[in-house]
Amino acid sequence: MDQAAVVADIQANLIPGAILIPSMVGEVSRAQERGYSLVFVPAFRT
Repeated sequence: MDQAAVVADIQANLIPGAILIPSMVGEVSRAQERGYSLVFVPAFRT
């Protein structure tokens, strides 16, 4: 898959209201300043 196809696939499968941001600490801080929250859900193991 090329980059555009990967991005399109991710965007098509986001939960409603989710926003893609670069995974850099500075960008996360800026997003939090604007009211967005970072949520981490670890994988469950059975």
